[in-house]
Amino acid sequence: MIECEKACHHPIAVLGLVLIGASGALFIHTQFKMTRTASVSSYKSLKYTSGRFGKDVPPNYFQIARKHRWATWPAYLMWLCLFAGIIMLLIDLLFL
Repeated sequence: MIECEKACHHPIAVLGLVLIGASGALFIHTQFKMTRTASVSSYKSLKYTSGRFGKDVPPNYFQIARKHRWATWPAYLMWLCLFAGIIMLLIDLLFL
């Protein structure tokens, strides 16, 4: 039988990492959608990702989503998952 020392004792940390990963997946999803419409070049999206930590993505995504009639929930859920994941990691760090 496999022993699960870290994951079984720290499920909040595992959930926090999963939420941060989901935030990254949603960020990539919004970037690909914006790049496919040719509103943001791949170089510009890479620059926003590395230089400004993606804080310009939601406003740009909202403008493009309104024009193309896309759902806006990925942009909201991206930040919600990121902040919830960070909070869960901090909570788990406090209870070590």
